[in-house]
This record gives sequence, structure tokens and C-alpha cells, in this order.
Amino acid sequence: MTYDVVIVGGGASGIATAIMCARQGLHVAVIENNDRILKKVLATGNGKCNFTNSAVSVEKYNTHFVANTLSCFGYNDAVKFFESLGMMSINEEGREYPYSRQASTVVFALMNGADNSLIDIKTGERVTHIDSGFVVTSNKGKYTAKCVVIATGSNATTGLASYDLAKPFKHNYTVCTPSLTYLLCNKDYIAGLAGIRIKASASVKIGSKIVQKSGELLFRNNAISGIMVFELSSYFARHVVSNNIVTIDMAPDKTKAELDKFLRGIEGDTLTRLIGILPKQLAILVNKLAKGDIAKSIDIIKGYKIAIDGLGEIKNAQVVSGGLDVSHFDSKTLESKNISNLYATGEVLDVDGECGGYNLHWAWASANLVAKSIGEKYGKK
Repeated sequence: MTYDVVIVGGGASGIATAIMCARQGLHVAVIENNDRILKKVLATGNGKCNFTNSAVSVEKYNTHFVANTLSCFGYNDAVKFFESLGMMSINEEGREYPYSRQASTVVFALMNGADNSLIDIKTGERVTHIDSGFVVTSNKGKYTAKCVVIATGSNATTGLASYDLAKPFKHNYTVCTPSLTYLLCNKDYIAGLAGIRIKASASVKIGSKIVQKSGELLFRNNAISGIMVFELSSYFARHVVSNNIVTIDMAPDKTKAELDKFLRGIEGDTLTRLIGILPKQLAILVNKLAKGDIAKSIDIIKGYKIAIDGLGEIKNAQVVSGGLDVSHFDSKTLESKNISNLYATGEVLDVDGECGGYNLHWAWASANLVAKSIGEKYGKK
């Protein structure tokens, strides 16, 4: 079983790399540990699959290493790539979704593209070793290749951590922590609020800079969640948040003066007045913390500080912060600096983006750069 390219990992970046390589006339195999490819893609974006964003930029990621990759493959390129696979998409507030708003449409488009490109896909096989002569050994056989692409992703959600496959080539990896996940806190901060959702804004301090996100806030038994919390969680994963504090504004479209005027214009005790603004259980908590004082209640509503104890479990995170050390890869090709014709794409590298389609965009963009590099060497079209 000899190929031009063997790709280890059948996730988003692995399958995109395979399609892009095959389009250049290369004979490609994908080896996937799971019983089917693209398993994690089905769960992205709450099943809607936000696959790129019109605001894609270097600033959305944890490292400047992505700059060249993004310059070669931007938002419009991602949209055109999926159009070439027969998928229509739509932009909603910067986030690009399949027109069907179903992740299964993205999966179908990629699978159909792989079928049309005559890519050999091996599922239920776990690669155990890659040697310097590029013999790839799995639990079911051996494959030889001119080039090998490590696209194994991470152990977020249903993934498997496979960083050790790069160890024989002296590639190190940083410790992985959950990212794009909920934030754990002491139950006392959110007592009685489990299941309540509100529109809010949340901010964290990073050095002298304040980073703020807005959207839905979901209270859990011992955590806060929601898209804006996921967006902020990447900063906690990178350990850059000052004092590990999140500040919540429960009424971001109202000033303190407006709240004061409204509350003092209502008859009744402070709790009764607060229930006119907030869900009852949240009003009870705010009233308790403020000890019935209106001014203190407003301060809490506009700036409730929650100390974060940690990040959600890695199996519940969309991605991880960490992975193969990018300094050992050429930013212009994503080829290993330690051995020729070994590449890495997607989440297996220490690259993570904010919530909003940026991580999937990195999957497509890194696939494009690797396929381009391999195609220039061995392409037949």
C-alpha cells in the first residue's frame, strides 16, 4: 500500500488536506481511528457548523505563526472551497454557516468531495508509529508514502491525543488545556441559578486591556456557560487573565442611572423591584448580596465579579490550547524543520482561535498550505 500522501487523522483538516492534495493528482490515503470520519464536525456550532468567519485575522489566534497561512487562505477562500464541494453557505453577523444551518451538510460536502477524489479512507485504524522512511504503521497494516501529514487534532470532545507520533522526529508539544468551554466557579457565586439564561456582557482584564464579549449567559450548577463565556475561556486556557476574574454586566444596554430611575419608580421592597428587571432567582441572589440596598444592587447588576476556579472538562471543550510546538514547523509550508516531507495541519499544532468559526477556518487554511506545498513537489496536475 504505497501512496503519494498518507494523512493521519480524518477530521476537518485531514479530509480537507486529502481533497486538496487529490485535486492535484496525488494518490492519497487517510487513516482514521474512529469508526467514521469527521465525527467532531457534526457537533460544532451546536450542530449548525460555523465553518469560517468574515473577520478572520491573526488577532483571533493565540500566535502570529498563523499569519502566512491566513494570508494564503482567507474567508472568501473558505467559502469558495465549500462552493466547489457543492455547498451553499450564508453569513450571519460575520459567522458563516451552511445554508441548511446543519453541520451534516458540511460533513456530506466533505465526504462527497473525498469520494469524488478517489481518496482511500481507512476507518477504525489507529496509527501507532511513523518511521523516518515514512512507513506508517497502524493496528491493521503498514503504508508507505512520499509525504505524511499529521492531522490528528486533539483529545477535545471525541478526539484522541496523538502527539507522540511526532516524537521520533524530535517534535515537542505543550501541555493541552481545555478551550472554548464553560468556566467553573464556586457554587456560592451562582446559588439557585442553574438553568437560567440571560442576555449579558462579560469581560476579563488582560494586563492593562479589557476584553469584553456579549451574548447569552447560561448558569450551571457550578459554572457559567454560553457562547460569550466560550469566547473568553480561551484567555483562561492561555493563563493570561488577571486574577482569574470575570465581570458580568446583567443589563448591558442600560446605564446605572437608567436602572436607578426605574427601580426607585416602582413601589415595593427591593426584591420586588429587582424582579421587574431580572429572572426571579437571579433577583433573589442580587438582593441577598446587596442586603436590600438599591444602589448596591445596581452595582452588582452592572459589574458582578465571579472568581473562576478552572475550565470545563476536556471532553466538553470544543478545542484545546496547546499541541505540537509551532517553532519546529516552517510557517510558509507547515513542513517539519526536523525532517523533510512531514507536515502538520489543524488542531494538532499549538494554534487555537476564538469562538466563531476561527478554529475550523484554521483547519481549512492549514490544509490548503500543506496541499500547496506537497503539490509543488509531487503534484501531477
